[in-house]
Amino acid sequence: MIEFEMSKAAALSVKESAEDLQEELEMPEVYLPREEDSKQELVLVVEDDKSSNKLLSVIIKDAGYSVATLYSGKNVLRVAKNLKPDIITLDVFLPDTNGGLVLKQLKNDPHTASILVFIIPMTNNNELGITLGATYSFTKPIKRVELVNSLKEITGKFRFEFPKVLIVDDDGYTVELLSSMIESEGFEVIKAYSGREGLQKLFSNPQPDILIVDLMMPEISGFDLISSMRADIRTKDIPLIVCTSSELTGKNLEELNNELKSYLISIMKKGTFGRKELINRIEQLAMLKRLNDEENPYCRR
Repeated sequence: MIEFEMSKAAALSVKESAEDLQEELEMPEVYLPREEDSKQELVLVVEDDKSSNKLLSVIIKDAGYSVATLYSGKNVLRVAKNLKPDIITLDVFLPDTNGGLVLKQLKNDPHTASILVFIIPMTNNNELGITLGATYSFTKPIKRVELVNSLKEITGKFRFEFPKVLIVDDDGYTVELLSSMIESEGFEVIKAYSGREGLQKLFSNPQPDILIVDLMMPEISGFDLISSMRADIRTKDIPLIVCTSSELTGKNLEELNNELKSYLISIMKKGTFGRKELINRIEQLAMLKRLNDEENPYCRR
């Protein structure tokens, strides 16, 4: 019996080693630039559309960067831990997962947290919420039926008996409007009229069951609030509903990127940039990565 168990364990070990070897063989090839144009940075392109993937790869390689490509999100974390790229360009919607989950995995793993993530295919505002790990994401003005239905679905999924909803927005009218939409449906509302007040009420008793937050707020933004929430064991699993302005202008995107810079994330809206803008952004990110490595030497690859 003991011999059988040992043989079984040995067989399992061999099987796991074979699987590991097989996984290792699936690592993407790294394409090097011309030697005279060569830079130190490696860029991992994650894009399921073959034409877009090839176009991005050619542009980035021609600019002097080494490039590796993936066409799905399944193995991004494993590949990133092995290749240790300096920058990852990430599609939000992938065939086997969404970019938000991939981003969360990368930022939660100490081996990949310092990698700069460049989110390119921002086709609408809801994709931003998904990328930030939101359960639901809406653009203003929010429709009552959509908001109520999403809250009811969350309530059923998490089995909240008397759900408490924290609404955080620096626009008082929006807070009151959202509150009036859901109070009549039996939800208890906690109101916060700034990011600072929202942060206080997030960690106060009674603690909210669900968070609705606007991203663009002065001083303490929605990004800061979400970051604090996800970093604390008491609040990291609270369902999140993100609200964004009805239209992301160039100025809004600039403000968003300023907010996201400290999280080593950058966003560009698909269809609004050309080769020059793409390369400029990658070079800015590469410089930011070098500065970050100098400040945090233990995060270097």
